[in-house]
Amino acid sequence: MPVPGYDKLAVNLLDPNESNLIPSAQPPGDIGDTQVTTGRARVELWWWLAALAVPLLLVEWFVYTRRVHL
Repeated sequence: MPVPGYDKLAVNLLDPNESNLIPSAQPPGDIGDTQVTTGRARVELWWWLAALAVPLLLVEWFVYTRRVHL
């Protein structure tokens, strides 16, 4: 019995893995696997850039508003 909205399904007939319509027990790409990493964690660069950019934008805004009101 087709599910409404999902009665048509595209498959690749040249690839047996893509045309297999039987549900799999594991998600593709090992999504559920956990990875153990050792060493130092990655430092996020965007946080430092935002911390420098926000005060710069506030100073620029203050200078602009002072010049407009004079």
